[in-house]
Amino acid sequence: MKKLLVIILILCAGYTHAQDKKQKTTVSSFSVETNSLDELKNYDWKSLKKFFKGNEKNDSIQIRFCLKNDDSKNKFKLNLSSTTVKGKTCELRKIIRTAKRMTKELIKINKEFKE
Repeated sequence: MKKLLVIILILCAGYTHAQDKKQKTTVSSFSVETNSLDELKNYDWKSLKKFFKGNEKNDSIQIRFCLKNDDSKNKFKLNLSSTTVKGKTCELRKIIRTAKRMTKELIKINKEFKE
């Protein structure tokens, strides 16, 4: 009886200890798809840091911006433009700067084809 009680106590202690562990969440990819140039132009870049906040420094991440163009009035039909930037979480500031430049180029290209 005494051995059975000890075994039950050990199992209960192990079971409750296993429940206390926190699970780590890693965000590896972030993507924005829009139809609006204004939405892409006025994107809140500071919010990106929040998404990758819980990542380890060496986790691989990617940021993608996609502009869908459904305007059939254009001479040249540019249906989809996108840009993807990849790197490590420790390079997040550099990745955001690169993504900003790339989205500015996307906007510039789309404006040129609308004329």
